[in-house]
Amino acid sequence: MMTDYMGHYRANLIRAALAASVALAPMLLARPAWAQEASAPEASARSGELEEIVVTGTRKSRAEALQDVAVSVSAFTGSQIESSHIVNLVELGRRSPGVQLDTNGTFPASANFYIRGIGINTTNPSDDPTVGVFVDGIYQGVNIGALTDLFDLDSVEILRGPQGTLFGRNVTGGAVLVRTRRPSGEFQVRGELGYASFDDKSAKISIEAPIVKGALNGKIAILYRDRDGLFSNAANPRKRIAAMDNLIIRPVLEWKPNDGVTVTLIGEVGKQTDQGTPIKNLLIKAPAASITPPVPAGKFDLVTDFYTHTETQWRQVTGEAVFDVGSGRITANAGYRKLKVDNQAELDGTAAPLFHFVDPTGLRQEQLVGEIVYAGEIGSRIDLTVGANIFHQTIDYKEARVITSNTGRSTPSGRGLLNHTAGGVFAQADWRFIDRFTLTLGGRYTIERKHARVANFGQCNATVTVCNIGTDDSTSWRDFTPKAALKFQPTDDLTLYASYTRGFRSGGYNLRNSIGPAGPYDPENVDAYELGIKSEWLDRHVRANLSLYRNDFRNLQRQVLDDQARQRTINAASARIQGVEADLVVVPVDGLSLSGSLAYTDAKYGEYNGLDLTGDGIPDPALARNLKLTRVPKWVYSLAAAYETAIGSAGSINAQIAFDHTAERAGNDANTFFFAPYGLLSANLGFTTADRKYRISLYAKNLTNKIFYSSGTDIGTFRAAYLGAPRTIGVTFGFQF
Repeated sequence: MMTDYMGHYRANLIRAALAASVALAPMLLARPAWAQEASAPEASARSGELEEIVVTGTRKSRAEALQDVAVSVSAFTGSQIESSHIVNLVELGRRSPGVQLDTNGTFPASANFYIRGIGINTTNPSDDPTVGVFVDGIYQGVNIGALTDLFDLDSVEILRGPQGTLFGRNVTGGAVLVRTRRPSGEFQVRGELGYASFDDKSAKISIEAPIVKGALNGKIAILYRDRDGLFSNAANPRKRIAAMDNLIIRPVLEWKPNDGVTVTLIGEVGKQTDQGTPIKNLLIKAPAASITPPVPAGKFDLVTDFYTHTETQWRQVTGEAVFDVGSGRITANAGYRKLKVDNQAELDGTAAPLFHFVDPTGLRQEQLVGEIVYAGEIGSRIDLTVGANIFHQTIDYKEARVITSNTGRSTPSGRGLLNHTAGGVFAQADWRFIDRFTLTLGGRYTIERKHARVANFGQCNATVTVCNIGTDDSTSWRDFTPKAALKFQPTDDLTLYASYTRGFRSGGYNLRNSIGPAGPYDPENVDAYELGIKSEWLDRHVRANLSLYRNDFRNLQRQVLDDQARQRTINAASARIQGVEADLVVVPVDGLSLSGSLAYTDAKYGEYNGLDLTGDGIPDPALARNLKLTRVPKWVYSLAAAYETAIGSAGSINAQIAFDHTAERAGNDANTFFFAPYGLLSANLGFTTADRKYRISLYAKNLTNKIFYSSGTDIGTFRAAYLGAPRTIGVTFGFQF
């Protein structure tokens, strides 16, 4: 029988925290020799040319120019994100080739991220991500709760392709690096007030000041957002669907005891409340008697017999200590995060209870992360990065369902507990062995262990407080992920590179299990090959980048789902994913920027075992290997234009327009339905005063009111999908002084 094992898991978490503290203490007490700050991105002084973009994702002792690194990466500054009215990572991903940073409506703040054709299509917290999200260097352990509103940021970098050497496990698709803005050391107030369609009210403010001049700086940033539902509800017009309230508070302290030491402490508490699941029914398979009116008529009209309520709460703290030592830099990070999610969800989109998540469905997760990295130069030709990290998390997941099938109604419940520890050591070196040639060699060795206790669906009481354990097991894995790359820069404006890297996604246990043992299933592996060219032309008025890649996956983890929503996770498949990515930026005249990106993805299974496609209870591997990979469009492209011009001495007007297109995608593993192609048009027009203290902007998203979906499901009684937001028009007023 199972009652509550979180006390045991918390004890393990505390022991891991103490071990990490002991390991980091010698470095935190060391006194460095001298300091050297990485320079911030600077606009070119010459009129009408491209700005230089710098990135930190290569984890060297200094930031590097994006055009010089042998990695496919898209970088965005905080000011770019604000001026484009980008609210979250979903919207930001549309501006990067080969990237889809989608959500999943079952758990509103969950991240179903795909890069280069690989991602996850589930809210199961035991399904490790293929795209790692790192906030201020701290890895987010579960996809649920990883997708919240962006604000007060320094930068976001999206690294495409496996990043296993420098970032470890669960980055077989890529990595998203989010860095919050640090205090400037001066008194400053920044803020923005906004109002948009659906009574969307938002307020952002950050206040910073020196506490001890030259030594201790402080800042607090707050976001509040309150939005009515995006969609009408035919069952109850007074309760619109997909309403949201969001509050995030982020205090920051930065201590500089001397020129060679910077210690930063970042806290965050947040709460997001979502009401109504934005699910649209596409097909009803249950008997007609099970479905009662009303039936929605319009493309953005929905219906629900269950007005859901989901609450996501988190609190976290991150500590970063940076020491300049000789010709290098030591960075020590430690982070703690506690996540609580109480979830209700409508999955069928009808006026009947075909499939609901009900109380006490929810997640409790705690994690602790520690890492120490040295990055520096050896002589004039070698850049070296070495480090070690430890990660520990506990997960308690409960799920209670109401299911109406052709044979009647059932209320199965299940529960899973996971205790997970992982650690690794890594090293990477760039050797400029002759002028203009750089050889990169690196590797990471990882050890991890998972202990799971799982009660399958139907093995818990209605309140999920007493369960019969079906799986009580632990497994350890070890993996080595090497990297090799060669870079050639024949001129200062041209970079050519070729690279090979290996990555892996953790093995584990299915906490949302229905049939048989919950695991273990083995790690998922990828061998990745890439050729790239980065170039600038016409006196830095044109930037053109191109990359070609091939990723060979083995032991692909797939969550096999039958027509009664019974789930199990197995190493079912192998796949080959290859493609081309290109991006272009042109500055023809001062103030005008034209840009575009294009991604072509060719994704094919080599084999796919364990999937029944004919309904006879027997897997059909010969048929399954011809299926399309889930949610992978063949073509994605984006076009954008931005223009800014002065209006006398009053200030400047700026305008932006962007169009993002996504081709057809398979909606599920069995390819029983597809999402149609769609294009989203957005635009904004703004005015900024000459002293840059005030700005006002009018913006529109999904201007043509296109219908599109983020994800969906197809089981025995229905087919349904989660709607994206309809046309939104808003205005913001910003200030800074």
